[in-house]
Amino acid sequence: MPGYVLLVIPILVIGGVLASIFGAFQVYRFFNPYLDRKVAGPVTLSPQWLEIEPKEPLRIERKDQYIVFEIAEPLTTPNPSL
Repeated sequence: MPGYVLLVIPILVIGGVLASIFGAFQVYRFFNPYLDRKVAGPVTLSPQWLEIEPKEPLRIERKDQYIVFEIAEPLTTPNPSL
């Protein structure tokens, strides 16, 4: 067996393993596109300005970025048309 074959085969095997890992990660991300992270705990709203500061800096980990506010009780407005 020529010497270059002994060099090429391990490179192809390593490349195949890395491609398989990358492909598996992409399949996982396709079926789990959301990353839920708690940014702040419960707060009480008041007329005063409230700044929400996460415990650790937020980083981009997905293509789309959303922040969702979960409201404990139904939101009502004084004007029913709003």
